[in-house]
Order: sequence, then structure tokens, then C-alpha cells
Amino acid sequence: MQLADNAALGDDGAIATTRCRTKPNSHFTLALKLNHRDGVPHLRRDIEQFMRAYMPATMKTVGCTHP
Repeated sequence: MQLADNAALGDDGAIATTRCRTKPNSHFTLALKLNHRDGVPHLRRDIEQFMRAYMPATMKTVGCTHP
């Protein structure tokens, strides 16, 4: 499953943007920034799991549909 049209995932955050049909906007962007924690090996995986769950749920809440 693709997260978004464009996405970047890092050790301390992520950003994803996708086309979205809402008025007056044409894109939806979700950014997540965490305080970096050294020595947390699962953090990147947790960030990805969060983005995969939160982005579609938020898009649905705001009425965003992918064209």
C-alpha cells in the first residue's frame, strides 16, 4: 500500500502529501516531527505505522478523496 503521492520517512518524523478533492484545496499534507531519541531501534517503524494509520483516517475525517 502506498502511503501518499509523495512521502518522506525519517528517524524523527515524516511528511506525506497527496492529491485531494476538497474545496478550496487540491492537496492534503501531513507532517510529523518528533524529538530525536538515540537508541530507539523501532522508532522509524513506529513512525511509518502511525502515518499509514493516521493519514487515511484524517483524510476521511476532513472529506478528502483522492482523485
